[in-house]
Amino acid sequence: MFCVKLFISQLKAEGIEVDSDRIEMPEPPDAIIPTTSGDRHWLEVRSAYRSKNLAKATNSRNVQEKPYTEYLGTIDDYNSNQADKIMKGIFEKDNKKNYKEILSTSGKGVLILYLDDPLCHPNNYEKIIQIVSAKLKIKAMNYFRLIYLAVRECQAFSEEVCIRTKSRLALLYKD
Repeated sequence: MFCVKLFISQLKAEGIEVDSDRIEMPEPPDAIIPTTSGDRHWLEVRSAYRSKNLAKATNSRNVQEKPYTEYLGTIDDYNSNQADKIMKGIFEKDNKKNYKEILSTSGKGVLILYLDDPLCHPNNYEKIIQIVSAKLKIKAMNYFRLIYLAVRECQAFSEEVCIRTKSRLALLYKD
């Protein structure tokens, strides 16, 4: 729901009124967001984790587990690996066949990839965005007209824990 709210905020920032009473969550896609002008934006969301182990640790409800740590390599390795994970997520979503019905009724949709990595610094986000955007310039998407990266940037720390974040959408691709 976090990414859906971010996209609605993006639409509002662009001066587009959302008909909040008629938002649908059909699965797939993750959401259909109607506007007061009659347009329908369909939205698909996918998480992008640094690794399967981080995804498991992040989504685990077992508080007994030790926090997950791993060697990240150099900053360039980290950025490249994250960009590769995001690209893999994009291509997996764009090669699914179950969007054909919504494509025929509403046109191409919006894909939001949520990069969930508590260690990612804002400078890293910008480098990852540059890498992915450059790769997407040479590829036409089957189902998506817009692709965003949703990020939560840590703005303040307390005892090495992020206590305040700023969320935003970064445009990766526009058809």
